[in-house]
Order: sequence, then structure tokens, then C-alpha cells
Amino acid sequence: LPLFVILWGLYSCSGINKNVDLDVENIFRISDDIRSFYSDKADYWGLSTDFVTDNKIIENKFIRNKKIVIGANKELFVGRGSNAEKIMPGTKVFDVVLKKLNKKQCVSFLEATISPSNQVKLLSISVENTDKTKVFEWGNDKINLPITKGIGEEFCTDSNTIIWTIK
Repeated sequence: LPLFVILWGLYSCSGINKNVDLDVENIFRISDDIRSFYSDKADYWGLSTDFVTDNKIIENKFIRNKKIVIGANKELFVGRGSNAEKIMPGTKVFDVVLKKLNKKQCVSFLEATISPSNQVKLLSISVENTDKTKVFEWGNDKINLPITKGIGEEFCTDSNTIIWTIK
């Protein structure tokens, strides 16, 4: 019985990580659709969650009730900053925002595997909560991308927002 409990726990944890990795892949699929839509434009002017859903820029399977949704009903926001505000002229990056993550979810999303082909599109990952805001960037000696396993415990709290900034 103890062996069964241990194996079941390991299986459950690996299943959660696989779901998060799939959710992160879907975040980049959504970002690819947005990047493709804007490929012949000078910048991301006007991009917002409403613009994406109203113009059906992304696959229909990610749109539910005028919201962008991945996985188990996790709502995504698109725009600029943690409030996913509408992007103004001249902006050449956009944010994909996932809000209301508990500590375990935050750690899982923060430490999720990002494929090399998606890392190229990524400018930074930010974690915002009531305690602090941390930005993980390429070339930052202390808070660097790609994010190493175990670092999420240090930065995630009970209520978190993760922001992927995409080029």
C-alpha cells in the first residue's frame, strides 16, 4: 500500500507537469497566431484580448464566451502589462498574461519547459504578486532565462500573475 501511494503521487505530479507544459505550448501557439496576423503590420497597435476574440485571430478551440482559455479553463489575457491593456502605436512586443495562480500553479508555469523554437520568441517572463515583481530576462546574471527548476518557490506566493513578453 505505501508503494502504491508513492507511485500514485509521482504519477499525479508528472501528469500535472505534462498539462502545464501543454498549456505553455498552447500559449506559444496562440502567440504564433497573433504574430502571424500582425506579420505585415509595423507593430502590434490595437492588440488586446477583445481584438483577438472579436477578429478570431487564434484557433476557435481557445475561444470560449469571448475569452481566451487554455487547459482547465485558465483564462489568458493579451495586451501590454499585467492588466493586458490595449497596445499603443509603435509597440513591437506584446504580453500574454495568466492571472490568479496559486503558489503551486505559479511554480509549475514558471518552471515549465519551453522549447528552443519558442525561447527565440520570448523576451522575458515576469511574476507579479503582492510581495514583489520579478522579471526573468536573457542575459540577466541573477534572474535569467531559461528559468531553472526550483527557483519558482522563491518568487511565487499565494496569488500570482505570470506575464510572457513575446517579440
